[in-house]
Amino acid sequence: MIFDKHFLAFKFIAVLDIIHAVTYGFAAAMAGRTEAEGTVIYHQWVSWLWSGEVSQVIAALAKRQLELGPATDEDGPTSPRRIVSAALTYYQNQQSRMNYPLYRKLGLPITSSHMESAIKELNYLSGTDPLSVFWKERSENRTGFRRSAGSKKTAARLTAT
Repeated sequence: MIFDKHFLAFKFIAVLDIIHAVTYGFAAAMAGRTEAEGTVIYHQWVSWLWSGEVSQVIAALAKRQLELGPATDEDGPTSPRRIVSAALTYYQNQQSRMNYPLYRKLGLPITSSHMESAIKELNYLSGTDPLSVFWKERSENRTGFRRSAGSKKTAARLTAT
């Protein structure tokens, strides 16, 4: 794993983005259930995640997998068996990076969504060349008047005289 190879020696703490964990949990809670049934289960699982009780979610997923049976090659990507199986494997593999109470206590971020959003914005800005547009529009819209609440009235008065 990249983290173990490059960051563990520096005593960094691996944190699984809680949004990713919640997404897997939501999909598995809803798989093969009505919205009302799935919502109750999803709320319980999110509560366990927040409390650091990932083993409870894993146990519930394992129980659900037994109810549904194992995923087969014939199951499509939206099959409840495949969704639950994927979530169970994900939680088992990522459990060590899901100690959210500790991360909150240490003041660590538990999501990277703000950074992902900033990167998407930077990519957009890089691809659209906004500074060229800004400078072009700015030079075309320069009136020589200071912009303030009354500047439009002042400009209108001066132009009328």
